[in-house]
Amino acid sequence: MMNNINVCLICDENYFKFASVTVASILKNAKDDENLFFHIVNDGISENSKLKLSALNKIKKFKVRFIEVNKKDFEIFKQIKTFKHVSDATWYRLKLPSILNDIDKVIYLDCDVIVNVPLSVLFNIDLKDYYLAGVSDIDAPYSGYVNAGVLVFNLDLMRKNNIEDKFLNFALNKKDKITLADQEIINETLKNKIKLIFDKSLNVQSGIFYKRSYFTRHPKIIHYIGKYKPWSRVSLCYYKKNYFEYLGLTPWKKGKFELFIQKYIIEFLSYLKFIVKKPSFFLNPKFYAAIYKTYFRQDCTYFSADDFEVLILTKNRKKFLSEAIKSVLYQTVKGFKITVVDNGSDYDVNEVINKYENSNIKCFKQNKQVDVTENIKTAAELADRNYVLIMHDDDILHPQFVECVLYAIQNNNNVDVVCPKTVEFNSREKIKTKHYDKIKYQVLDREKFISKIFINKIGSNFVFPSVVYKKENIKNALSDIEIKKAGTIGDNVIMADALTKGVCVYIENPLYYYRNHKNQESKVLKLYNSEIISFLLFFKEKLNLNLYTKTVFNIFSYYRLIQLYKHFGLYNSSLFELKEQAYKCGALNDWGYAMFETYGLPFRFLNYLFKRKFQNVSHKKESLYVKGGFTQ
Repeated sequence: MMNNINVCLICDENYFKFASVTVASILKNAKDDENLFFHIVNDGISENSKLKLSALNKIKKFKVRFIEVNKKDFEIFKQIKTFKHVSDATWYRLKLPSILNDIDKVIYLDCDVIVNVPLSVLFNIDLKDYYLAGVSDIDAPYSGYVNAGVLVFNLDLMRKNNIEDKFLNFALNKKDKITLADQEIINETLKNKIKLIFDKSLNVQSGIFYKRSYFTRHPKIIHYIGKYKPWSRVSLCYYKKNYFEYLGLTPWKKGKFELFIQKYIIEFLSYLKFIVKKPSFFLNPKFYAAIYKTYFRQDCTYFSADDFEVLILTKNRKKFLSEAIKSVLYQTVKGFKITVVDNGSDYDVNEVINKYENSNIKCFKQNKQVDVTENIKTAAELADRNYVLIMHDDDILHPQFVECVLYAIQNNNNVDVVCPKTVEFNSREKIKTKHYDKIKYQVLDREKFISKIFINKIGSNFVFPSVVYKKENIKNALSDIEIKKAGTIGDNVIMADALTKGVCVYIENPLYYYRNHKNQESKVLKLYNSEIISFLLFFKEKLNLNLYTKTVFNIFSYYRLIQLYKHFGLYNSSLFELKEQAYKCGALNDWGYAMFETYGLPFRFLNYLFKRKFQNVSHKKESLYVKGGFTQ
């Protein structure tokens, strides 16, 4: 299915050649299934320039229309004082809802922008009740203030609420106080109704060497801010070479000698002039920080929705499955793969899938019913993307789940595991989600990650179906013999084995909703003594690293044994027999055995003392619910 993408640029004859570089960069990086429609708003462009732009069809076929506006309609905005390098055309952006009255959604780009990724990454952002989406400005005065050079407009909603009139009223009332032209008008008028894009590489604002909004060697979209542009005689822009690469694809490309002068001689003279004018910049810590971030810090790898996959395990839960699929499809990021793994349901799962009419959802049916671990193993084998979520059919995802996970992976190196915060709910409760403008997370090494899994409360944070794994790691973890020994609780073993040489990113925002109901497998199934003992022995070995981890095991082995017994129950013995067997096998040491004999009083005292250290993630329910069922 083709993806129709509307793109708007605003320029005059003088800026048109720079706009063509923006267009060339978009076409160069577009996917085959992207239909690009360019809407160029202008106040007069020559036929010769229009003809030159059509030559870019050799890169990729596209459609373009030129919409000429009347300058007199914008005379009123000349009362507003702003920077000299800002042209009159910048005000046209404030009337896009009426200028582009036949489309509902559009990506707006300044003409000093180049694009290094497919624009579907931006266009597929779900705006819903937001007027627009953008990336935080480099000099944002407050959280949620976006840079106006790269925006996704919800034109339909803006027209319905007469936003153009509100822009004009704000401009006239604050004309003596406005300093940042239309950017300030947009941000102040639409405050709290602008969706903040977390991925800063989707608008890397680049000025001089140390003035960049995000330091990366893989910028997705580059916005050359400030007075001096790559084409200026005095040019101090970073990422200048990227601009000239795309310029070479246009009819305005420079000759080799001219390009050499522009890229090297002018750049050298520009920096020399800057040093003479501001020699104190050598004392600026930002300069040395920029050197480190640019040349020495390991850069993060580029990830997108194409690198992500959701697999839903299901069996005879038609209603729950429908809600789970709905929550996956309602993600703010689109384009990832979805597979439903059916473990012998007595109804046709495809009936549920087909009603959503989404080609990204596929179904795999097991030939025969298998146990939990084998079903997870099958799901992992089906995975073919870099990162995988294997969720249960009775759980729900927050609409920003994928967005936040990709942000965590993008902004940290060598991520093996991403653990979003989990919140329990029951079927009588209706989940009321809220939009997050900021993501809070911790980066955990292997030692801390395994410790948290071991001490964690069942059904709370660090539960298997809420965790995103690197594909190779989850496949390798599932081959561990200890998983089979741990049986029903083998998912904790999988989680611990999935983190190898990398790190775990624990996202503190609640993103995964874990349904608590009477037909849960954890409430239906019971455990064998051997499974609990194997579980404890596995973690005893994994936590035999240093004094901290050994202490974690010594203190919490008793707690974990009691917790598993209370949650699952046992098939073939009493709690007393389990305790004796665990002690003889070494799964419960003298410390744990002594606490057991004294009814756990010392443990409860120690648990109180160390609560902040070992259980710093609250397990209380979040107040995110209203009565009913799931809603988006």
